[in-house]
Amino acid sequence: MKNNINIPQYLGRVKSTNKYYGTLENDKDNWIIRAEPQVMELVRRVFHATDEDSSGEALIPINKRTNGDLNWFMIRYPLRIKDRKAWEQALQETREYIARRDVINIKKESMIIDSEFKGELLDFQKQGVPFIFHNERCLLADEMGLGKTVEALAMINQLKKFPVLVVAPSHLLTQWESETKKFLGESMKTHIIKGLTPYSLPDSNIYFIHYLLMREWYEELISMDFDVVILDEVQELRHPYTKKYNSFRELIDRISPKHVIGLSGTPIYNYGTEMYNVLDIIDKNCLGNKRYFVKEWCSRDSSYMIEKPEVFGKYLNEQGLLLRRRKEDVLKELPAKRRSINKVSKDNKLFLELATPSLKLAREIPFTSDKMIGALLLNVTMGLRKASGVAKAQDVCEFVKLLLDSKEPCILFAHHHLVIDLYKKYLQKYNPLFVTGRESKEEKSKNVEAFMNGETDLLIINLRTTAGLNLQRARCVVFGELDWSPAIHQQAEDRVHRIGQKDGVMCYYMVSDSASDEEISNCLNLKQWQFRGIMQDREETKKEKIISQVGAQKFMWNIVDKLNKEEENGL
Repeated sequence: MKNNINIPQYLGRVKSTNKYYGTLENDKDNWIIRAEPQVMELVRRVFHATDEDSSGEALIPINKRTNGDLNWFMIRYPLRIKDRKAWEQALQETREYIARRDVINIKKESMIIDSEFKGELLDFQKQGVPFIFHNERCLLADEMGLGKTVEALAMINQLKKFPVLVVAPSHLLTQWESETKKFLGESMKTHIIKGLTPYSLPDSNIYFIHYLLMREWYEELISMDFDVVILDEVQELRHPYTKKYNSFRELIDRISPKHVIGLSGTPIYNYGTEMYNVLDIIDKNCLGNKRYFVKEWCSRDSSYMIEKPEVFGKYLNEQGLLLRRRKEDVLKELPAKRRSINKVSKDNKLFLELATPSLKLAREIPFTSDKMIGALLLNVTMGLRKASGVAKAQDVCEFVKLLLDSKEPCILFAHHHLVIDLYKKYLQKYNPLFVTGRESKEEKSKNVEAFMNGETDLLIINLRTTAGLNLQRARCVVFGELDWSPAIHQQAEDRVHRIGQKDGVMCYYMVSDSASDEEISNCLNLKQWQFRGIMQDREETKKEKIISQVGAQKFMWNIVDKLNKEEENGL
């Protein structure tokens, strides 16, 4: 450690003395204190995480936070240290950690990202990477749309410690794998763990699993040497005493990864006991004893609510436990409009069932007259688009729920009425309102007004009924289904991105691996849209419309070819 770094007084050297009040030794995970009764009583008051049922002995977890507190305690009550070398090493690491932590927090230090990383980070993201890199167990709680996944991948790229375990809700696993390939390179070996029955896992750098599979895969995972664990949407673990929570508690305890990073855009730190549960999974006992935590931090009227959330949030940040940025905090860095291509899964069985009529029509194409082939081709691709929209509808809605739970007013666009009806079913508890072409003029105006007045945070709109709408209240646009023409999407986006919009607009394009989605994505050239900032949006010219129609027909033929191949391979 450099000499010019100031060492806090409580981390100073404990002086030799003729009077020792007890002993300090260690096992793999804990410091063990055995001391005189009056000192043990103080130990239990200071270190609430100790076992209160054990007499004359206290276990204190070994980590860089408790190490500092223990050193401070021994300045007043010296203990005879049995393994001096282990203690000195732990204390030196703690000093270096706290000095670096203060630099990162106060100076908002950026990190030079390894050239192997394939993406461009904004300044605030470059400041987030060293926070989660240095604070090895912490929660990145940026609002949705600010790039938590990208920051986590940049950290993985910097560490280069494999294998890595990424845990996320099921509907985000495909997106995680896609983003990993994009930012860490196609050569990065990845594997999504599937099914309730464990199997021999292939060699991989990064494994992805969803929360509900943890119990079934527990024995296999604890045998693997994970040094890095990423818990996406970690608010999934806010409820203790559940099998899911306990499985993760045991997993983290058993494999003892050095880095455990939680990701969550949902501001759960207002809810005291839930925040305690989440952080206790990430870094056990980092907030001490739960009973004392509730007593000191939570409201007298409700043990669920933090009495002073701003003070609590500042404390967590100072301790290197929490980093949260809101859109308004970094608005100057954000493009006025951003587009993100989100990979979602589809129900393959349902897709095949719905695609079968289109497949039968596709077989008739070679025997159809030139005059009729255009109409037949259109029917095939329209049927396939509907099948795709239905098959991915549930995963699309799961993603929208994340936005709504984060208090993001949201516009959800679709094309088929059947798909819209599924959205209504899956998102009913969020009180969605609709502009789909099935409403009267008065109902349409009333629904738009209700959204703009904050009576609902979700408006579901048909892609072809956006004309004349002003929806500046939304900050997020989700395209659950795609259209052939970029102009249709641009016009839909501009219902939100208009004069009067004070926040950056995030536009999510939900794409599955179906033939129709893949080809429409190619037709729209979505890959070029990603992370591009503000496009020069304008009305589509007549020439461009003709080119788009010719291009669409070409992509329709590609869809038919893929559909036939998928049938041969059993999808």
